[in-house]
Amino acid sequence: MSFFRTLFIILVIWYGVKLVTKYLFPLFMQKTMKDMQSRMEGQIRQQQQSQRNEGEITVQQDRNKRNNGQKEGEYVDFEEVD
Repeated sequence: MSFFRTLFIILVIWYGVKLVTKYLFPLFMQKTMKDMQSRMEGQIRQQQQSQRNEGEITVQQDRNKRNNGQKEGEYVDFEEVD
């Protein structure tokens, strides 16, 4: 009886894996590919917008870095004391 129970469990797991790979895995991959495609389209759009004429000057600031009105520091010239 134990042999049939083990065989039954193995068959259920086998067919479960087959069903998952046949139906759920392609859906997951389709969603992943769609997300990657939208990210790539966004990058292409950003590159096309960033193309500028020759001689045009732009200043880009780091968006991740926030200054909050504080100075980062100033240069101090120290002199050696004898």
